[in-house]
Amino acid sequence: MILSKKYTKYQVATAIAILFHIVGLMGILVFKSDLIIRSTAMNLLLSFSLIIWTQENKNKFFWLFTILVFAIGFGAEVIGVNTGLLFGDYHYGNVLVQNGTKYRS
Repeated sequence: MILSKKYTKYQVATAIAILFHIVGLMGILVFKSDLIIRSTAMNLLLSFSLIIWTQENKNKFFWLFTILVFAIGFGAEVIGVNTGLLFGDYHYGNVLVQNGTKYRS
């Protein structure tokens, strides 16, 4: 019986991530759904949660690495949006903006 098989948390996390990415890709490409675009923040939070859940050794090096990756990624986005140096000229819509605050229009 397939349902009685025990899956590891890595298999579950991988299946969840693949499912969400397939649904997102189909929603954007096939259905042109704005709901998928508005769900970007939730998808990022889900991905982060899956990484935290599956990481066995959450020691100081893991947390330092996590903070470092976040800081570098956020810094690259800030530099990119405000200067256009890293990724060319682009801007974000209101998907990741809270309370009407705009970083760049």
